[in-house]
Amino acid sequence: MLFHALEMSSKKYPNKRAVIGEHRALTFSELLRQVRQVARYFQTLRLGPGDHLVVGIPPSPEFYVLFFAAAALGVKTIPVSPSGKLPSQVKALEPITIAGTKEFIEAVERSGVRPRYIVPWDQKKALWITPPAGRFVRTKMVRQEAVLGTSSSGTTGEPAIFLRSAESLFRRARLGGIAWGIEAKDIMLSTGPFTSGVNVNYHLILPVVLGATVVVLEKFHWRKVVEMTPREQVTVLFAVPLIFDLLARLPSSYHPDLSSLRLLG
Repeated sequence: MLFHALEMSSKKYPNKRAVIGEHRALTFSELLRQVRQVARYFQTLRLGPGDHLVVGIPPSPEFYVLFFAAAALGVKTIPVSPSGKLPSQVKALEPITIAGTKEFIEAVERSGVRPRYIVPWDQKKALWITPPAGRFVRTKMVRQEAVLGTSSSGTTGEPAIFLRSAESLFRRARLGGIAWGIEAKDIMLSTGPFTSGVNVNYHLILPVVLGATVVVLEKFHWRKVVEMTPREQVTVLFAVPLIFDLLARLPSSYHPDLSSLRLLG
């Protein structure tokens, strides 16, 4: 279902930028092509429903590629902090596949987790995989049977895992878009990590489902928000109240141009 939503947006807006990162951007057609390549790569590893992909990379175009490639196959995605701190439940899910920086991979291995497969990532070279021969062929649409796992800090400060179906994630994203009046013409700026259900629903899935453009920050800094908003003509800013308060208190000498914004959420 989530992969199908990406296919539909790619048909409608092939040359429109889907996700803008700090180092590279992907149009909808480029995103779909890379998702298919990675999904095909996962197929060669025989990954499918019941398998788990732990993603320890910051918000970036490659995060979208991994997430939707896993969704296409029904692989459960568990976004975690790039620091390598894993939910305690992850060990019970072994064998797992992990994707992340060299430091993340080393931290995971030091924790005693032995990954089945490793997908390295860095800012310059992106995902270190060799595209396999052949085309990605999906046998069926993934709905209830593909439940994606997402980490959340919860009330204890420790990461935990909860599960939602692809259909539930899709429905929440669509309802959020309707409630906020977000359209394909919008350019959204995401300021948070993808380690919460809210961010997965509204920063990761919603823009792809609606055909909107999303700008992602690998790590929040107010300067990045002030720079990216006028440069990309951001219309929708998703952030926690603390960030809005910080922006409101900036010295007048910075003269931030936030005039393109029409919606804060």
